[in-house]
Amino acid sequence: MLVVVHPGSACGSADFNLGLIEGSRVRERLARTILGWTDEIVVVDNDLSDELETYAMLGLAIANASGRKSAVRVGGDSGKSGWAENVAGQICKVAKHKNVYLTGAWHQPSDEQGCIDRLSRILRRDHGIDSSIMPCSLVL
Repeated sequence: MLVVVHPGSACGSADFNLGLIEGSRVRERLARTILGWTDEIVVVDNDLSDELETYAMLGLAIANASGRKSAVRVGGDSGKSGWAENVAGQICKVAKHKNVYLTGAWHQPSDEQGCIDRLSRILRRDHGIDSSIMPCSLVL
């Protein structure tokens, strides 16, 4: 299962944090991963998901993924307490197997404080699910 965390944050926020060229490059890499994924997919929306409409390739990849039978979209705004716990619970309801791959925004390898890192910890700690963070994740 592929879990795309906060794809809306891969839009304007990525341009701001990474620069226009790098932001565009990582969005394309993320979109290609989503478009090529053939298994279950969960999209975790946040308050920036409305930006997907203006970032064509990533927006289309998310729309395409969301239209599949094996796709689920869940709300998970990181500004709300308990968002990762709620999302992890929803993932467990739809996961057909224990192989979970996380991508999206943001992964912070230095201190593991990104949204992807938090969800990974909750999945492991509360549900016994080991997850892998994909190389196409946006890194701060």
